Amino acid sequence: MSSQTSSISGPLHSVSLPLPLPMSLAAPQLPPASPSQQLGPDAFAIVERAQQMVEILTEENRVLHQELQGCYDNADKLHKVCDMLK
Repeated sequence: MSSQTSSISGPLHSVSLPLPLPMSLAAPQLPPASPSQQLGPDAFAIVERAQQMVEILTEENRVLHQELQGCYDNADKLHKVCDMLK
């Protein structure tokens, strides 16, 4: 490991930070794996289930948004009625 440091100083602080290691000294790079090697069979099931959950939540969100819009419309009508009764 290298003990090189750089210094950052400004009006509010003075800090020593380690310099980044050159790529040759960093963790060894592994050759890129094909998609089938990266994901196991369980990963595909997890991804499929996550996609299903996203679809379900998207539909629920759409329904709730419509319901909320209906509540806004009803509130607007009530405000108009209250204004007329004043």
